Amino acid sequence: MMEDAKHHTTVTWLNPDSNEHEMEPVILEFAVGGAYKTFQPSLSETFGYVLEGSIQVKVGKQVEVVSKGESFYFEAKAKHQISNAAKTTSKVLVVATDSYL
Repeated sequence: MMEDAKHHTTVTWLNPDSNEHEMEPVILEFAVGGAYKTFQPSLSETFGYVLEGSIQVKVGKQVEVVSKGESFYFEAKAKHQISNAAKTTSKVLVVATDSYL
């Protein structure tokens, strides 16, 4: 587990050797106002399922809010970022290819 107090996020790796595989499953937990770092375009594909709260998924100029029980998928062809869209803690399961988390 890695906590980033500056960005109000916690990352929990679900597979300790995930860098050795094509997919990397993690749980991202966001405090109010939390945001994970912005990633540059890549060949990665990302799937997520919101476990608690709601999150904002920004890919290029497209922005979507995804709530508890909903999922998202995107190809990382543009800059992208995931952040908390709720006024409470939010938690999301993310599975990404090309191990870029």
